[in-house]
Amino acid sequence: MRFSVIIVNFNGVSWLGPCLESLRAQVLDVTHSMEVIVVDNGSDDASVEILRRTHRDVVLVESPVNMGFSTGCDTGIAHASGETLVFLNNDTRLDPNAIQSLFDEKIERQLDVIAAVEVPYDGGVIDVKRAMIDPLGFPIFRGSAERFGRGSSFFLSAACVMVDKTTYADSGGLDTSFFMYYEDVDWFWRMKLYGLCFDYSQRTVVYHFVTGSAHGLKFDYKRFVWRNSNQPRILIKNYRARTLLVVMPIYLLVSLVEAVALLVIGRRDLTMSYVTSTRIIARNRQKLIDDRRAVQRRRTIGDWEVLSQMYPGLASANGLWGKFIAIKNRSV
Repeated sequence: MRFSVIIVNFNGVSWLGPCLESLRAQVLDVTHSMEVIVVDNGSDDASVEILRRTHRDVVLVESPVNMGFSTGCDTGIAHASGETLVFLNNDTRLDPNAIQSLFDEKIERQLDVIAAVEVPYDGGVIDVKRAMIDPLGFPIFRGSAERFGRGSSFFLSAACVMVDKTTYADSGGLDTSFFMYYEDVDWFWRMKLYGLCFDYSQRTVVYHFVTGSAHGLKFDYKRFVWRNSNQPRILIKNYRARTLLVVMPIYLLVSLVEAVALLVIGRRDLTMSYVTSTRIIARNRQKLIDDRRAVQRRRTIGDWEVLSQMYPGLASANGLWGKFIAIKNRSV
């Protein structure tokens, strides 16, 4: 068995060293081997120079531009020789037994996809969060002590995910038309519809800085465009038509309320992101139609079963006022 660890990097020079050193320290069974592939997404820091100079054992794939996370992953897969893929964020580090432990548990539990549990980069208390979305596609995370905090996750964090190469290809993989955000939710929703099994590990963690690969959380125009163009697309692709007739008007109403509220607090740029996102969806409507047809033809479970696994309410309403205050007070 050969593992292909794929890291998509964009200006991650601060994180690459510890991440790659933790991979170099991995302890594998004698019958297993591992390669590390770093796809550099047009970094303008010293990432490429350092990789060439101090990490010559890494397969470096350079892109002159930032292709986005999904396309970066697919580019890495094109250079992968392993049967099992591991997608790893650049702002992470692993314990020495993490890769082997994930693989062993994946086999034991007969999972198609497994993800390590995220813990703070510098260590801390492990609190396995249940990753859910509400019917409108808004993510929400619940700890075991919170209401709706128990049960299987609707999707898994892509910080450290293991999947067989054949399973990834068969499931359609990450949608490369998503530059950033919601590509993981879309992929796992699709796998759920196809009857594939996935879950978080019960014993393996990944130390994740969380916002390192995204260079901090900012309320900026580009990120709102990515969110507002990708979120409705996952609804259109994965719901049946009769469910869409109920869900989409509610989603559009929530979006309108958000856009008006952002305008009121003086963020006209973020309000305009909704207009830009609508144009993006319209421009790519044929691909969206084709993707929807492919998913609906293959799905094996109905929407009632899917809805029963979602957060029973509107996650977007949780702390909504606080979010707008944060947006108003935080500089871009």
